[in-house]
Amino acid sequence: MRNFEIQLGHLCNDRCLFCISGQLTHQRQAPLLGSELLVERVRTARAAGYDRLTLLGGEPTIQPAFLAVVERAVEVGFKEIVVFSNGSRLARKELVDRILATGGKFEFRFSFQGGTAEAHEATTRRKGSFAQLLRAAEYVGSRDQKVTINTVLTAANYQSIPALAEVVRRTRAVQLHLDVINPYDVPVLPESELKAMQVWYPDLELPLLQLALALPRGFDVNVGNLPVCVAPRLAPWIHHGGPTTWTVSAAVDGRRALPIEKDKYGDKGRRKHKRAECRSCLFEASCPGYFARYGEWFGEAGFVPVSVTRIGALVSDGAETPVGGHEWARIFLALRAALSDAGLDFRLEPVASDAVRVAAQAGGSHLVALASVSAPRADARAEGASLGVESYRGDTTELLRWLKVLTAALGEPICPPASDAFGLRSPLQGRLERLRAAAPFPPLKWTRTNLSQSTLECYFQDPQGAEIQLWWRLDDDGVRGGYRAPPKPGPQTLEALRSLLAALGKAPAAPRFTNA
Repeated sequence: MRNFEIQLGHLCNDRCLFCISGQLTHQRQAPLLGSELLVERVRTARAAGYDRLTLLGGEPTIQPAFLAVVERAVEVGFKEIVVFSNGSRLARKELVDRILATGGKFEFRFSFQGGTAEAHEATTRRKGSFAQLLRAAEYVGSRDQKVTINTVLTAANYQSIPALAEVVRRTRAVQLHLDVINPYDVPVLPESELKAMQVWYPDLELPLLQLALALPRGFDVNVGNLPVCVAPRLAPWIHHGGPTTWTVSAAVDGRRALPIEKDKYGDKGRRKHKRAECRSCLFEASCPGYFARYGEWFGEAGFVPVSVTRIGALVSDGAETPVGGHEWARIFLALRAALSDAGLDFRLEPVASDAVRVAAQAGGSHLVALASVSAPRADARAEGASLGVESYRGDTTELLRWLKVLTAALGEPICPPASDAFGLRSPLQGRLERLRAAAPFPPLKWTRTNLSQSTLECYFQDPQGAEIQLWWRLDDDGVRGGYRAPPKPGPQTLEALRSLLAALGKAPAAPRFTNA
């Protein structure tokens, strides 16, 4: 989606330490913007092709034009509308109900400035704001609406961050974003106050790790504005920038105006700095650096490039520290070694606590894949690596060679890839997917898969090295299938074969199997 953000005004009933809107409101310098101005700007944004709209403040829900803007945004066809709120008015159920009655698709993004009431209110400087916010988020979640959470990390709240895991549970939130404070966001404050609210980056590592490990596996949690080098264990959760987003903010000089929009992440990136040594860091391509003002306050000695040696240390010291990134570190090292040995140009990027994206190229061929460690099955039968191809172009022979290199680096896969890894679908796809979902089939080892528009062949090996084959053929008469197995399979092999056949379920047109 194309993202557009509009600030409905600076008026806010919180006075957050890091926010210019609260400061302007406190100083009675936050002008009210007219409904016609805001509604027209929403209309022109939609006409320009933007389809996701975020409503910002101050606190957007207390701006007089809020409901008029929501109604207009729904009317002109925004596919999703994000309400970025402190929950002060959304704690009133009737306002939530009025928003939902417009018929739009909404995301409610709540500003939890700490995991506890004490930390949150030390930041917002409004007593009772935490309970009010929690009540609003719980009600929105109970209405089956999308709830996400945003937190700005400051000296007043960072130690409470692990408690946000309970907030996520209570609100049914689906995503949590934590931003290291931007020291350029509140130009009206003296430098001494800005420095006092800034957290020394290395102090963030432990509370953020504790939070990430307390959340459900695979939960979407990400940290912004934190260089990977100060806390490489957090690499899977650190994300710089985002999809291109244009923001139009209310004027800060008392005018009732909307200045020209700006590129949100591009503007922020221009205030960041890199050392010359950063060019040797494994994350150099994806990291825009650190805020220059932070470097002036705390020095640059802590910004040490991340090397393969440092990544390897994450794997070896697991008994000492609760590190959630061991899975991606192992994948990272294995893929790097395999791709280097194969003579391929590549780039690796951790994208989750247990996943790494790999982009490899040679000549005119290009491959992007996602390698991950699968969670243990409920019956604890296996935990293994998986590989999915996200995109490719070029010579298929070369691409298949890369796929072989990648799978070898990850170890023997539970389910070897087939041609559908490259997006090639087959009428027999459903049978293959049912087998994959039920795998593994001990003591059999799934060795290879051949899939085409008319054929599916799955090969397995028993403990004695004998081969078992399941096959299907699609012809004018429908689907035929069968299996080939050793003449006298052992009891375990026979049981595994029964599991294979049972995994196919009662699919329509399921073939009758014969040992032929």
